[in-house]
Amino acid sequence: MDSLWSLAVFGMLSVIIYQQVIIKKKSKKIISLNKWHTLAFTDDLTGLQNHTAYSRKINVLQSKKISGWSLVLFDIDNFKLINDTYGHLEGDKILKSFAKLLTSTFSGQDYSIYRIGGDEFAVISNHSNETLINQLISEITRAELNRMEFASTKGFAMYLENDTFADVFKRADRNLYHNKKIKKDS
Repeated sequence: MDSLWSLAVFGMLSVIIYQQVIIKKKSKKIISLNKWHTLAFTDDLTGLQNHTAYSRKINVLQSKKISGWSLVLFDIDNFKLINDTYGHLEGDKILKSFAKLLTSTFSGQDYSIYRIGGDEFAVISNHSNETLINQLISEITRAELNRMEFASTKGFAMYLENDTFADVFKRADRNLYHNKKIKKDS
């Protein structure tokens, strides 16, 4: 009877160990898939979401006809001059520093932050609270003035009824270049 009992316990342990091996293999595959997903949608320099993730968000906003959101575009001023004068490593430091500033200012689930080009960034907000967004933009400007490492130009636009993403982007982009012109003229 003892040997029958031992055999049953051994059999059950074998099944449990086998299941654990299968679970570990599956979890490694999941981890591997997650790693690839992260690599595909994350900017490796700044850790922000990349242009591919930005495009996916745009597609979701348009396909689901989501309303009540807003867009802020950022362009680091004179970035080419920074790279040409101080080198690309210094430029990379500024990009990382700016990314940290964005993530600390636009924190929470209401904001998606992207590096959409070399020195261009975007924040898509799940709401269109103009006062709050302008306060956050002002915080960015104050932080830039305090650091004196870099400055950025901002362009903000809210979704209006029946807008496409392109409509919102055009307004934000127009505001960004209007603000750039004001800076250059002053």
